[in-house]
Amino acid sequence: SSSGFGSLGAWGAMAQSPGDSSPAGDIEPWRLGVAFGVIVVESCAAHFLELGNAEDLFIAGVRAFIQLSILGYILHPIFECDNPAVVLGYIFGFMVLISSYEASARPKVTYPGIFRDAVTSLACGVVVAGAVLLFIVAPTPWYNAQYLIPLAGMLVNNALSSAALALNQMIDHLTTRKEEVEIMLAFGATPWEAAWPGFVKSLQAALIPTINGMNVIGLVSIPGMMTGQILGGASPMQAARYQIVITFLISGCTVVAVSVMGLLTIRAFFDSQGRHDTSKLKKQSRVKVAQLFEVSKWKQCLTGRRPKAGAGSSPLLSSDSAVMGPMELRPSSSNSEPTGSVVLELQLEGIVAKTRPLNLELSLRTGQVTCIMGPSGIGKSTLLKWVSDLQVPTRAVMKLNGESHSAKVPQAWRRNVLY
Repeated sequence: SSSGFGSLGAWGAMAQSPGDSSPAGDIEPWRLGVAFGVIVVESCAAHFLELGNAEDLFIAGVRAFIQLSILGYILHPIFECDNPAVVLGYIFGFMVLISSYEASARPKVTYPGIFRDAVTSLACGVVVAGAVLLFIVAPTPWYNAQYLIPLAGMLVNNALSSAALALNQMIDHLTTRKEEVEIMLAFGATPWEAAWPGFVKSLQAALIPTINGMNVIGLVSIPGMMTGQILGGASPMQAARYQIVITFLISGCTVVAVSVMGLLTIRAFFDSQGRHDTSKLKKQSRVKVAQLFEVSKWKQCLTGRRPKAGAGSSPLLSSDSAVMGPMELRPSSSNSEPTGSVVLELQLEGIVAKTRPLNLELSLRTGQVTCIMGPSGIGKSTLLKWVSDLQVPTRAVMKLNGESHSAKVPQAWRRNVLY
């Protein structure tokens, strides 16, 4: 078609007039075999040169052929049905879910709800950018599968890469720079304020590919969507306009998805009282989508290999380590009793280093200086974090100028205690 949005055709298919019985330039199966011969030659060359990836290269070629063929068979009945529930179900029930799983599988460490956060962020990006895209392009009907699914695929694919990068950057900042975050919390910052530097850096890093792509688009090569339209019979100027629209909206989808992903990650790393909590983090166990058909993964499953018992364990964490007995920290006796009013009252009980009980009863008066001394690992820093409400002990009764810490906003308590 040469009018309206219909010129998009099938996103790369050769032009087809209404009277044609088959698409012009249709590729016959034996010609596909010629193209696959390139992969076979590459694999043989890699084997001859002992590159070590000949098998992976061949498997990747087979996977690409199978996956794209299956995609064609899946999309054909969806295009024929052209039902809004089916189209949206495919976009959000398959494309977004698979992309979210891939994004949540990339970080080295994970937290509960990471997959849900990835789904939410990608879905928000697709909904916002998709709504603007449908308003600009205005296909008829709006749920036309031939247009909506390819467009959504472009949005999801680009948002996936940036959201996964932002997620990894945000988790890395909140884990490797934990002390910086806790210092800001100790000065009374909210969780959003304490994590803001990491959010800014993750957003900057995630947008670099998008910015670089827009800087060189049309200079290095013809973009994929524009190429598909030209091959489908559209004029170069019309194809360029559609490419401009999709490029800008890909950028918008990326910004929305990355921003939501960063905010949800920050929320997951802090509890309801604004404490930085990394106790629920665990090592990544998800297998990436691209690894599902890796030869090494299948060999490992078939041979039933498992990590050796005790591998990676630290002797410092061995069950044979000596466990120190309970200890109590109390103010030392003095010949002259302090006469000032009580400023801070503390009754704390908890566990240090997951094994050692620590109890504290302490009252600090105006003008009184108390030093907490002891060897490394005895619990001095942990105790001060309890007092500042940066960590949660087993039992805590704390009063500042007669007012309980539970009656104060956590940020106000930390500003007054000021660890």
